[in-house]
Amino acid sequence: MAKITYKDENGKVVEIPTDPDKSIHEMLEAASIDYPFSCLAGACSSCKIKIHRGKDKLELDKFGTPMIPVEDDEFLSCVCGITPEVLSDDSVVIELERSDDV
Repeated sequence: MAKITYKDENGKVVEIPTDPDKSIHEMLEAASIDYPFSCLAGACSSCKIKIHRGKDKLELDKFGTPMIPVEDDEFLSCVCGITPEVLSDDSVVIELERSDDV
């Protein structure tokens, strides 16, 4: 199974459960991680998150079209998700970290 880790602003690393039917933001919420959000439609930058590893394993517009530009090492967690193929791949590791901008 794919592994997604999240490092919070205090440096604590948490593994979050993966679900191809949920956005990255929803997966963070399901893991009781309080991550900022506002529109949940890709139109603001409230849920911007930094990625250190595995961006090529994410579908950046799975739940909507991002409407604002972000840096190459960031994405909008509300519209981004993983594919079912990634979920079953034990070699996939996705490393996320709270963006400096939120």
